[in-house]
Amino acid sequence: PQEGEGIVLKREARNFRVHHNLVWNIPCRGIKLNSPSWDNEVYNNTILSSCGVAFWTCCGPFADLDQRQCGPGAP
Repeated sequence: PQEGEGIVLKREARNFRVHHNLVWNIPCRGIKLNSPSWDNEVYNNTILSSCGVAFWTCCGPFADLDQRQCGPGAP
């Protein structure tokens, strides 16, 4: 399969706010956060991804991150 991401926050990203974006026509991963990263907010985005993975973090793909933490010392 083809690789590619829409919005990517690279390693050690801090204090970014990713909101109200429309991401489409990409091979995979609408939004990707690399680890470690701190205090980033991602909300109110619309993603149409052909691979079925809308959001990806160091913890893996999942829809609800409210209870997840990533990076050094994460469970």
